[in-house]
Amino acid sequence: MKTRFILLMCLCILACGKDDDEASFANLSVNDLFIIDANGDRMGSLDCLDPAKEYSLAISVEADKAGNANVFNVEFFVNGQVHATSFTRAGLQKFSLQLQEGKNTIRIASTYFTLTGNAILQEDFELVP
Repeated sequence: MKTRFILLMCLCILACGKDDDEASFANLSVNDLFIIDANGDRMGSLDCLDPAKEYSLAISVEADKAGNANVFNVEFFVNGQVHATSFTRAGLQKFSLQLQEGKNTIRIASTYFTLTGNAILQEDFELVP
C-alpha cells in the first residue's frame, strides 16, 4: 500500500513539472536584417547595388531560451510596400528582393532595424585617357 502511494505521488510530481515546462514558451525577436546576393553572400556595402541583379532580404530571429515558441509575426516595409511573415522558431528567412533604381529603404516595423541602399544601373562605361 505504501509503495502504491509513493508511486502515485511521484507520478503527480512529474506530471506537474511537465505542465510547467510546456506553459513556458520562448519569446522570439528580430536580431538581424541584411541583404544577400544570388550566391548567398552577405552584402557588405549597400552604396552601389545593381538593380538588374538578384538580391534577397534576410531576417534573422533569436529566442530568449530553448524550447517551443509562440508564433512571432514580423511586418516589414520595402520601399514603402508592406510585407509580413511569421516565425515559429529561431532562425533565418529569406525573401526575394526587387530593388528600384535610386534609394531603397527596408524597415522592420516596431524595431530600430532599417537598411538604406542605393541601386545604380550598371551601364557600359568608357574609360577616357
